[in-house]
Amino acid sequence: EVKTLNANMKAKTSTRAKEMFEKMKETRRAKHIEALNEYESWLETFGESMKERYEDRKKQNETLRTSSGLEIEKTLAGMDDQSLLANDIEYVTYSWDHISELRKQRKQEIGSLSNTLHELHKVKSNSVMEYVTGLKGKLIEIAFLLEPQIATMIEEMASKQQKSMEAEMKEIDTSLADLNTKEQALFEGYYAKSVSYTHLT
Repeated sequence: EVKTLNANMKAKTSTRAKEMFEKMKETRRAKHIEALNEYESWLETFGESMKERYEDRKKQNETLRTSSGLEIEKTLAGMDDQSLLANDIEYVTYSWDHISELRKQRKQEIGSLSNTLHELHKVKSNSVMEYVTGLKGKLIEIAFLLEPQIATMIEEMASKQQKSMEAEMKEIDTSLADLNTKEQALFEGYYAKSVSYTHLT
């Protein structure tokens, strides 16, 4: 349409050309905003999905620790003074071996939990950064803003997400450290109240 304008009309001063350029600009603006909104929507949905996977894995860990904790309490209950006097050394040895095996399983489960949470975090971080990188190309193609402006905006978005990922990783590591501390305190309590403390290695 611009090419068909009267040769005597200058495109930059033509009302028709200006209207067409404004329309093109508005279309690009709408596509630009739509792309950003899609990113925000995806980020929220993806974040919720990953959060559910985190929580599901943590619940699995809690279920195992609760179950083995009850088993340990039951075993310890059978090792009071009267019970120990009525049983031989094999019974005592079996009981402590059983408790030691349960503790080993709990340690392995915490290790597995740590690996899973770190792997999920890696998947989340990579997926977010891949989306941000793809968004840059999409916005450049839409061309509502100049490429240098888009590059700056994407860098800021990537930096924001990187800081968010680092904070999340710190939170995961802190929760795992707290879990290990609680586990240590739990077994120290078992040792302290047991009449057979010296049998536990």
